[in-house]
Amino acid sequence: MIINAAAKMAVLVITGRIPEKCIYDNAAICLNVIEQARKANVKKFCSGRHGLCYPKTPPQYSVYRGRSLEGYPEKTNGPYGLAKKMALVQLQAYRQEYGFNGIYLLPTNLYGRATI
Repeated sequence: MIINAAAKMAVLVITGRIPEKCIYDNAAICLNVIEQARKANVKKFCSGRHGLCYPKTPPQYSVYRGRSLEGYPEKTNGPYGLAKKMALVQLQAYRQEYGFNGIYLLPTNLYGRATI
């Protein structure tokens, strides 16, 4: 089993000062780790999303009603958030095409109304 929590995080990335480096590096991490896990016949793969992937103004209750992927991430986090969302799409495609057993965790608000 592989649990992938890899990401390139830095103040310049988070504040949106180097968006091209942020999206490229984080997308490359996701693409490569998932592909190599598939090639190595890993039995279970787990990846997930960081809080920076959520939209700035999500629909009411979206965080715990399955709608947390809707909307563009907060502007300065957009490149990072989209790179991490891409991992979900890649895992779905690999499950469909290869039967790859990969899951994508979505941290949510378990304690009531979202206050984002």
